[in-house]
Amino acid sequence: MDVEDSPKQRPVGHKKAKHECNGKRPVRDAISAIEQKLDKFIEVSNKAEKMAEVQQSLASKNLEAAKINHKLSLYGRSLEVLIN
Repeated sequence: MDVEDSPKQRPVGHKKAKHECNGKRPVRDAISAIEQKLDKFIEVSNKAEKMAEVQQSLASKNLEAAKINHKLSLYGRSLEVLIN
């Protein structure tokens, strides 16, 4: 461990190192890897949730536009009937 690179980190104590070596205690690298995967999973699920909200909003707007177009076509047909 290089002291100049990380002055605040201290080496693992005797008992912690012994427990990690014997497999009784999870290794710090494994814990940090799990934390990174969990953070990535949370980030991806938040993005998916936002995407679902956007898709729902677009679907409702498209439905409104379709309803308006349908009404306009009905009014256009009724005008043609009245004119002829």
